[in-house]
Amino acid sequence: MEKTHIMKKDAFYFSHDYNARNDFKIKKLIMKHGMLGYGIFWSIIEDLYNNTNVLRLDYESISFDLRITENVIESILNDFDLFIIDGDNFGSISVQTRLNERNAKSIKARESILKRWNKKEIDTNVLQTNYDGNTIKEKKVKEIKGNDILLKKETKYNFRNELIKYGFDSELVDEWLMVRKAKKAVNTKTAFNSFIFEVKKGNPNVDFNEILKLCVQNSWAGFKNEWITNQKTNINGKSTNTQESREQAIREFGK
Repeated sequence: MEKTHIMKKDAFYFSHDYNARNDFKIKKLIMKHGMLGYGIFWSIIEDLYNNTNVLRLDYESISFDLRITENVIESILNDFDLFIIDGDNFGSISVQTRLNERNAKSIKARESILKRWNKKEIDTNVLQTNYDGNTIKEKKVKEIKGNDILLKKETKYNFRNELIKYGFDSELVDEWLMVRKAKKAVNTKTAFNSFIFEVKKGNPNVDFNEILKLCVQNSWAGFKNEWITNQKTNINGKSTNTQESREQAIREFGK
């Protein structure tokens, strides 16, 4: 896990929302991994801040560094839409937003200070300060532009279009998106891949639209293949026992 060692005098702080635990995705993380998972999440966030919001997707190294099993690290990074995966790297939308805000404020503050100096009074020391300020400004601008790639990729992703291209009925997709919106589920590429994985798992000959119809009828914001197995549902519409599946869905996604 790549890290940038920062001297204490250069250390920054980042805001930690006092109600972070009330976030829907964080609640799901704690439900699965407990407060240990919550602590691991914030440890990863700290490392992202120290590395301009880009870390290698190396589960083994992260596992060793944080003294936790690889499967837990892999789950935290992939299962809760808390991070953006970009090839061999990953980052965080919220971290990038805060970094951009901090960098913009820093640049604005330096420009304001420089304007106060009268050009006639600038001596050698001031010239050096200006040179350093401009160098930092150029570096920060490049850093912002480079790291904005993660935000742009997330903005361009169209969850609805991907479902329709995959073969799902557009009307069912729209109805399901209304369910997901009500449950405050995020429509990311990670969420799409997780849904398709569960739909395909153990159901190679099933009409995918029937599964999507079940999600709409039961107000499920997501789907787990085990729900069909548990309730012993005939995918053509004959259901024998849905109670166990509905209770599991409530535990996963709320009422």
